Amino acid sequence: MQRLQDFPYLAAWFERVRERPATVRAYARAQEINTAPVVDEAAKQVLFGQDAATIR
Repeated sequence: MQRLQDFPYLAAWFERVRERPATVRAYARAQEINTAPVVDEAAKQVLFGQDAATIR
């Protein structure tokens, strides 16, 4: 499994992007808009509750 910490230059880039004013505003706005879960529990069961044994 790869970890972001294993790539210091990429991790630094993510930090620089996270600190940009437009990114900060976008994440703040998303918190105002996205108040409900995108996928409810029933949808999660359909999407992720299947495996090779349940699908024929």
